Amino acid sequence: MTSDDLVNIETGLAVRDLLEDRWLEVPVVLRVFDRRLAGTVSGSFDFRNVRSPAALAAPWFVGAALGMDVLQTLYVGGLPMLVARLSVGEALAGTEMRDLSARLRVVCLARGDGSVVNLPRRETAFAAGDVATLVGPYEELLLLLRRTVADSSGRPGRP
Repeated sequence: MTSDDLVNIETGLAVRDLLEDRWLEVPVVLRVFDRRLAGTVSGSFDFRNVRSPAALAAPWFVGAALGMDVLQTLYVGGLPMLVARLSVGEALAGTEMRDLSARLRVVCLARGDGSVVNLPRRETAFAAGDVATLVGPYEELLLLLRRTVADSSGRPGRP
């Protein structure tokens, strides 16, 4: 876990050689800053857990800069994901959960009246004033956020 990608890769390969038959049983996490290199190393050397701090941090900063309350970034199946809270405005009011991207999930919906809906059903709709806790790929969350920001600024939003 150094700041040098090549040293980290060399160390990972040495650990893989030392583990021999136990390689598949022992989780080895490799830190590689360069996102492309991380993908190449994962595919070429059969490392299952190659993580890029940049891939985790960049969505966090972008989401926060656009007004999303980012709670966590994590990997799911090699894909960087965000857990974030979003204040629902008029742009999303009336939108049902089924109308969201298939890769985006609302895990909690705090209603304006103080009630809470955990794991809302597909027919549950957003209302202005709700606070939604969402999980999904950062691109999907940013598209949803862009709709909200565009509506509040008077500019057309993108679905």
